[in-house]
Amino acid sequence: MVRLFVFGVVLFHLCLRLFTYDTLQVDDAEAVNYSQKFLWGYGLDQPPLYFWMLHLVYLLFGPSFTGTFLLKYALLGLTVFFAFRLSRHLFPKDQGLRSCAMASLLLLPMFAWQVHHAFTHSILLGVAVLMTLDALLRLEKGPYLYFGFALSVGLLAKYSFALFLLPILLAALSIPHYRRALLDRRILITLSVVLLCCAPHFVYLFQEWGTVGKIVDQKLQVQSQGGVALFIRALRAIYHSAGWMILLYVWAFPGILHRRRQVDLPEQRVTDAEGTVHGFEIAAFDKHRMLNGLDDIAVTLEYAADIARFEETQAGRQDWL
Repeated sequence: MVRLFVFGVVLFHLCLRLFTYDTLQVDDAEAVNYSQKFLWGYGLDQPPLYFWMLHLVYLLFGPSFTGTFLLKYALLGLTVFFAFRLSRHLFPKDQGLRSCAMASLLLLPMFAWQVHHAFTHSILLGVAVLMTLDALLRLEKGPYLYFGFALSVGLLAKYSFALFLLPILLAALSIPHYRRALLDRRILITLSVVLLCCAPHFVYLFQEWGTVGKIVDQKLQVQSQGGVALFIRALRAIYHSAGWMILLYVWAFPGILHRRRQVDLPEQRVTDAEGTVHGFEIAAFDKHRMLNGLDDIAVTLEYAADIARFEETQAGRQDWL
């Protein structure tokens, strides 16, 4: 069902784009222009990875309107896929939370609507962020090569990836088991992959170092937007796309609406969301208390008659009390 959902998301977005706009927007037009040639750098506004990928698509299928968007929506599919991998790691026993984590992407205006008329490198950046988190969470198991590849994708996708990478590494170093994994000598594998993949572009940046400062200043300029306008923009994005996407999600995962965990305490059985029955052990006394809703006082009062008889007998034997 996960594959079905990913396919549905990609197909829906692709159809929505093809039938909504018949022209290239600014970001897509820029990508088409730059991807005509393979270079180590295309100016200092953006890293080159997205242009390289589009150049490869054109080599395989020829320059076309459809090929341009096949790459974009394939990256959207990868975004959903890595979101699922992350949710499976974070919520291994709760399918409902995993499903909610995947569906939460639909609440992002950039993912739900704006992607159709803007964004190229930002989509690749989203994939890189999710890949990096996925690799980092699994680093104890040894995927240092994968971690290096994820970092390389991020660094070559968008320069702002560094603003994500630095705090996430500092946070990981504050946790003992992640700190051990990051300080393991196998991290040299990760660094080697990053160096191998990124060195040509870093050399290009070094050669263009004189103009890097100006570009950084432009990137750090903050353009303010009114809070009300931003809120209305988000509502429009959800209205235009998320509603249909939620219907698609419900269609792809129908079991979420009617399947729940069921606990049969008398029979000591648990039925999970998939319908699998699991048995469990519980002490007879605890089972009795739970079935009858008894706290400590209520349990004591069950022996009220015995307590009364004891007090009557005790008063006859020790009347001096």
